[in-house]
Amino acid sequence: SVYQRIYAQTEPAWDGQWRMLLLQAQPRSDDAALATLRQELGWLGFGGIPPNLYVHPGVELSQVQALLRRLRVADRAVLWQAALAGGNAANAVLREQVLAGHDMDAVAAIYAQVLALFGPIERAMRRARQVEPELAFCARTLLIHLYRRALLRDPQFPDALMPADWPGAAARHLCRDLYRMTS
Repeated sequence: SVYQRIYAQTEPAWDGQWRMLLLQAQPRSDDAALATLRQELGWLGFGGIPPNLYVHPGVELSQVQALLRRLRVADRAVLWQAALAGGNAANAVLREQVLAGHDMDAVAAIYAQVLALFGPIERAMRRARQVEPELAFCARTLLIHLYRRALLRDPQFPDALMPADWPGAAARHLCRDLYRMTS
């Protein structure tokens, strides 16, 4: 859920398995359920590989199964998880293919903005003996407003699959710490 993505952030661990969803080969172009499914898969962070394969390295299968049942399309899709033969090289190829469907530069820019704007605030609040409730409320509200702009566009790949300089992990830690300090 959106609430969990923002407020219950955990460090995405990776079990080395990719979640894959294959839709039926010839979907009807006017099928609203499949159109909704594609949109929901995008919100979950799946990347599409044309024409009908959707891939993600960390979404819970039960979450996707529930989505398929809710949209009544479970009989028109195959869902599985598997590790790739070829190890790190194969994972890198699939990662790049899946992330190509997301505007990762824009996501990284928002995370960098979170770090630049709220890093100094977090450090100042750590030094302060007490933070005024109004200031804490304003900082928390503005932080979450900006952070969620990135988070809701971020496919939430495990840290192990992201570049070492990916600002998402640092922004996640900053948001968690500052949110706790201002609650």
